[in-house]
Amino acid sequence: MFYFDVYLDEAVLEIPTGRFELGNELDMAAFTLYTDDGYEDLIAASGVLEVNSLRNGYSITFNGTAEDGTPMSAFWSGPVELRSM
Repeated sequence: MFYFDVYLDEAVLEIPTGRFELGNELDMAAFTLYTDDGYEDLIAASGVLEVNSLRNGYSITFNGTAEDGTPMSAFWSGPVELRSM
């Protein structure tokens, strides 16, 4: 299962599209790694999130580097569910 959380300051009816750079338009990016022993968060030190609208959902790509220098990347293409927290 894949979760990608985006937190925005106000309620939205659709996901914003565009290019979002960590430290500028993007405040934080992290991956959570799950193992049999529990989980660990991998926090990005740099990176770019790109979001494009598609007919059947969105194309979401993240490429960056973790605080320890590990390369980080993720890609999703398809429907996206919006939830209000």
